[in-house]
Amino acid sequence: MKYPAITFSTELPVRSGRLTPVAAALIAAFLSPIVFAVESAEINTPPQTNHPQSAEFDNIFLNTEHGGSGIDLSRFSKGGSVLPGSYRADIYLNNTLIGNENVEFKARDDKSVHACLYSSVIASLNLKTEALPPESLTPLKKENGCVDLASFIPDAQVTFDNGEQRLDIAIPQALLLRTARGTVNPALWDSGVTSGMLGYSLNGYSSSSNGQTFNSAFAGINTGLNLGAWYFRHNGSYNWQENGDSKYTSINSYVQRDIPAAQGRVLLGESNTTGQLFDTVPFTGAQFSTDDRMLPESLRGYAPEVRGIARTNALVTVRQSGQVLYETTVSPGEFIIDDLYPTGYGGNLDVTVREADGSTQNFQVPFAAVAQLLRPGSQRYSLTVGKVRNDSLSFTPDLYQGTYQRGLNNSITGYTGAQASEDYYAVQVGAAVSTPIGAVAFDVTQANTHLRETTESGQSYQVSYSKVITETNSNLSVAAHRFRLRAIWIFPRRCKPLMPNVRVMTLTVFIGRKTA
Repeated sequence: MKYPAITFSTELPVRSGRLTPVAAALIAAFLSPIVFAVESAEINTPPQTNHPQSAEFDNIFLNTEHGGSGIDLSRFSKGGSVLPGSYRADIYLNNTLIGNENVEFKARDDKSVHACLYSSVIASLNLKTEALPPESLTPLKKENGCVDLASFIPDAQVTFDNGEQRLDIAIPQALLLRTARGTVNPALWDSGVTSGMLGYSLNGYSSSSNGQTFNSAFAGINTGLNLGAWYFRHNGSYNWQENGDSKYTSINSYVQRDIPAAQGRVLLGESNTTGQLFDTVPFTGAQFSTDDRMLPESLRGYAPEVRGIARTNALVTVRQSGQVLYETTVSPGEFIIDDLYPTGYGGNLDVTVREADGSTQNFQVPFAAVAQLLRPGSQRYSLTVGKVRNDSLSFTPDLYQGTYQRGLNNSITGYTGAQASEDYYAVQVGAAVSTPIGAVAFDVTQANTHLRETTESGQSYQVSYSKVITETNSNLSVAAHRFRLRAIWIFPRRCKPLMPNVRVMTLTVFIGRKTA
């Protein structure tokens, strides 16, 4: 912006080169409409860029003996009157105080001044490095010296209020690490005190009919011991029958330890596989698997990410079926909302972005869910090694099983798994997709077993579909399974020959009314 130079007649009365009160009053009266017009124009200007527009000043108005000649005002032409040097300032990130640091101000080649931030300030910004351009990472990682933040981060703005000694840094929300709602720092987790527990149930039965009596009793036990970060658990039952067998059965006995850094747990002893992709199998051995209970509730289950771009400081509201699910304020630039609570079968999300100037933008995010869908970047895994526990078997086959699921993006989740034992293996590959017309998951399992005289194989196909029908406030779920077998290959039973080319198909349809 270039202000017009204003020249006044030299016939105004002056004394010793200084304006008389009458002359000053005339100048003020003449300038006031111009100043008001300039201020009004600035109110309606668009947001400033990282490099303010230049302005020109006429030094004839400086109250000096020589009329301001010889004084260099060019350093003030870029708006910002701060002089190069070091200043102690309160630092605000998106209007939130994050610290009080020494900030170095340096001059650019065009004589404007910029804040040069040291690594201690950069570290406190919690930048999402994977979202930054590669060329921005090298200067931001400098341990010595300082950097001009606005020159390396897209849409970032840095402004300084000299009067308040306040440095404001505005960075798009999508470029910052965020903490999901309900998150508790793992460093604050407590394993609890050393303690023991005991739960039990007792039941007795007696009957007499036609001179015959029958008596039985049942006792169930659930016990545990917490010792530091280790947890011991045992579940068992005792069955007694008069004139019959009496037996104590150990349902599971294991010791477990949480691994917060891996969002998982280690288990040793008798337990069951997770059952996420394959049928649940009792085993004795070791298991390492994720535990969703370590996540905050806002990251459990599936919900899509909401992405958009705000032109100004804006209010973002997310609604589903007219109900407000989430509301937050964001800085100018790209924003991401990735901690929506799951809402069952889904239903499209209506997003409203209200800008600071009162304008709004509206868009919709498709939301349909099946059990296999995960949030973008989320993952589940399990690894099991041990022996199969099955009293109906005359032997104890080995068990090796691994599964992995990952949310690839807002719409697609991929998953795979493998299961193996003596003379048997099965491999599964599948994907779940969320679309505007519903969510669908499809997977195929190939199994092979080696019999005494031959090798048999079979395939299993599974597809599921889910859709929320907003017009009737109901949901539709369909699941279909198709088996093509040449042997009974469902683990962990010993395989036996079966009729060749057996095909089995099941179809399940569920229609229910959605509740709020």
